[in-house]
Amino acid sequence: MKKLLVQGLLVVFLSLFLYSCSEENHPPALVILATPSSGNAPLSVQCRAEASDPDNNPLAFEWDFGDGSARSNEQNPAHIFMDTGVFTATCTVTDNGSPPKSTSKTVTITVSAPSPTLSALKPAWKVAHLPEFTLTVTGTNFIPSSRIVFNEVEKTVEFLSSSEIRCHITPEDTNVFSGQTPGSSSLQSSVKSESLLGVWVRNPSPGGDSQPLNFTVRSNHTFSTPELICSDFSESYSLLINRYLYLIYRPNKFDNMKLMISKDNGKTWLPAVEIPHSSDDLIFSFAVDNSGTLYCVNLETGSEYADIMLAKSTNGGITWTENRLICAGTQESGLCNHTAQNVNIIALNDDSLHVIWMEHGIECAGSFNYYIRSTDHGETWSERRKTPDAGTINTYYPTLLGNGYGTLHYISYIGGSYEYPTGPFYQYSTDNGLTWPSSVLIQPSLYAPAPKIPYPGPNDFLYLPYLSTIHYVTTLAAQVSKDHGQSWKYIHDFGYMGGSEDYRDISFSPDIAGNLHVFWAHGYGSAKMAVYYSRKINMDDLYEMWGPSPATAISPAGYMTDRDSYAIDDEGNLYMVWQSTTKPNRLYFVRSDRDE
Repeated sequence: MKKLLVQGLLVVFLSLFLYSCSEENHPPALVILATPSSGNAPLSVQCRAEASDPDNNPLAFEWDFGDGSARSNEQNPAHIFMDTGVFTATCTVTDNGSPPKSTSKTVTITVSAPSPTLSALKPAWKVAHLPEFTLTVTGTNFIPSSRIVFNEVEKTVEFLSSSEIRCHITPEDTNVFSGQTPGSSSLQSSVKSESLLGVWVRNPSPGGDSQPLNFTVRSNHTFSTPELICSDFSESYSLLINRYLYLIYRPNKFDNMKLMISKDNGKTWLPAVEIPHSSDDLIFSFAVDNSGTLYCVNLETGSEYADIMLAKSTNGGITWTENRLICAGTQESGLCNHTAQNVNIIALNDDSLHVIWMEHGIECAGSFNYYIRSTDHGETWSERRKTPDAGTINTYYPTLLGNGYGTLHYISYIGGSYEYPTGPFYQYSTDNGLTWPSSVLIQPSLYAPAPKIPYPGPNDFLYLPYLSTIHYVTTLAAQVSKDHGQSWKYIHDFGYMGGSEDYRDISFSPDIAGNLHVFWAHGYGSAKMAVYYSRKINMDDLYEMWGPSPATAISPAGYMTDRDSYAIDDEGNLYMVWQSTTKPNRLYFVRSDRDE
């Protein structure tokens, strides 16, 4: 009996053992293939997997191509190897047994670099020392590891496709004129006007370099032919720029101002539209913010006090809001009524708005400047307060300047009389008008007439241009300050002009790349006036000398210009409006050549 029991247990144990062995999961079998396994990038490879499972379990596939791209769950995926190298593609097949079993196989794929070719550059030229720009290269056989070689400098590229790549070019890359020997300080000194640089594409070995194309670097701007854009001008015009170009001008003394807009960098202009609430003589100011919203600040006509009003347009000046009170005038200290003059508004890069104006006492001697600001596109405004120079009786002609570099600049004239004030005095604020250091009197050379308003540039430098005359010899002169106007350095004649001709309306236009653009008019008599242009590079060395930069006549005789005639965009391109001296009701427009 005992023997039978033992035999029965052995039978049961053996049955269980055989049953468990019959349920064991076996790994699948796998064979893979990649066709072709070598070639030039971009290489299109068809991957194939042949697999079977001894236990007839369903199978799942995963391919890792070894080039950092996304994995594939297809059994037979197609894959494009964009870059060069030796890649190990791995296929893993997994059954759904318990537990799952996997099998992996690898295949090697070798991708070479073909020789690239170039067909075009965009742009094909630039003015030296402009801000950083994008160079786009078109051709064939480009890969992600391709490099653009510009002026012997290898540049990292942004890969767009096998036929298009691009890179960023800095002012240093185009600085091919800095090594020239400086000539005299005369603006008539000659320098090389343009230089050809080689541009090619470099692929990793064994692909090598393409044949080069020429990229032209010009030492200076060239300008379009003057184009008549306005034939009903009477007085007071200005050129603004933000998203678009805006020309604002007055047809007649007591008419509303008109607005013209160009949305294609001055190539075409939309018809002029009237700006409501701008009919008062000189008591208005305009600004445009980053969103393209236009603002008109003005004095309420017939106001007993100094009521400051605001209208704005969000559709390019076609329609405007109602003229809205943003600061009510008051009776100063209960002594006399004040009326506003010289209203001025600017919009900074953060879209904050800043308004400043002068209030003149009607029944008492005295005038003061006042200031308000808005940080919500003109919907609400701060309380009005006197500007920091208000401790001095009689302040005149307030002007705000914003250069986009984080500083608010304030210019005013103090003391004396309305006709003969002292100044300009300069103050600045680095916190958008909340605090202001003390005023500094800007003093020009003893031989210069009353100075113009200084121009703010990068690093908060200030540039004050003027004409200096000694013994009947006229030169273009300037002062520069590197410390917010606290101290000034005189630049000895950076342009010797000589003779008895008339020189007028010298203006500076700093740009963000460290260039200082200079415009002036000269000629004997208004009919012979012409507009001239020159450019100073590397503004840091203004303390030392004015580098060689030839003067260029950019208008024929018979044109005049003034401070508000110029605009400059973030790419360093220049736009100008000129007034005809022979036909005073006409305005002409020119622009520097730019990339199409």
